[in-house]
Amino acid sequence: MPIGYLGLVGAAVIWGTNHVVTRAVSNDVPLVALTFWRWAIAVLFMVPIAWPWLRRDAALLWAHRHAIALAGLNGMGVFGIAISAGPFFTTAANVSLISSTTPIWVIALGALTGIERVTRRQGVGILLAFLGTAHIVLAGRWGALAEIRPALGDLISVAAAMLWAVFSLQMRRLPRGLHPLSLTVCAAVAGLGLLGLVYLAWGLGGHPWLRPATPTMSDASAFALVAYIALGPTFLGNVFFTIGVQRIGAAVAGAILYLTPVVSTVLAITLLGERLQLFHVVGIAGIALGLGLTTMRRPR
Repeated sequence: MPIGYLGLVGAAVIWGTNHVVTRAVSNDVPLVALTFWRWAIAVLFMVPIAWPWLRRDAALLWAHRHAIALAGLNGMGVFGIAISAGPFFTTAANVSLISSTTPIWVIALGALTGIERVTRRQGVGILLAFLGTAHIVLAGRWGALAEIRPALGDLISVAAAMLWAVFSLQMRRLPRGLHPLSLTVCAAVAGLGLLGLVYLAWGLGGHPWLRPATPTMSDASAFALVAYIALGPTFLGNVFFTIGVQRIGAAVAGAILYLTPVVSTVLAITLLGERLQLFHVVGIAGIALGLGLTTMRRPR
């Protein structure tokens, strides 16, 4: 298998473990601490790898510093908190399935802002994926819609998907001459600044810096899971994705990354004991059909 495809499959699998591992460590590491340290450790490893391109792109990065900083504050800062928060308040399977609708939000927001034009087929796809997501969030109880109180994590996950869509559109406005790694590092540093301020306020407010008062696992196990989230989904996931996109292209990359929610759901069921419900299956079908209609290329 060509290295580009290996990179994309690797990114999909690694990102598929993110929500499951975050869910597993949610009772042992505070959300704010987890979000800060996953990016701090990842940036520490990203910089040496990206250094040649950071030097090459220095002038262009500086010229677009404000746009890159805004993208980083959203994509790595606010989104970083939201995507980590989801598994704290709902199941890992729900978070993964809802997150898989991100391409839909990219297209919908792109159409609203005039960046992209939505065809009739894509419009139908957006609607189907939205209905699939809503079916999961509402646990299939459409008949009792007025009384339904979706899990907080489901709503946060929907917000996270929309935030990443905004981030994607922000990145599209930046020059294509910027190397993906140099751009990712600079955006991550900007986001890390916001996360650092939130983390500082959290700790100075009397909250635990690293561990709650009554942890359920050993320090070594908790730190190992945090290190995995930082070096796996946050660091290697982005590197593998960059390799795949550069060699194969964004369209194929998007299709292959639909493996991510499949990996997350399987792991959540097998490792965390979460149950696959009928509403999950129906929601998956709606999301898959919607994504297919939205991303399908018109035959020439």
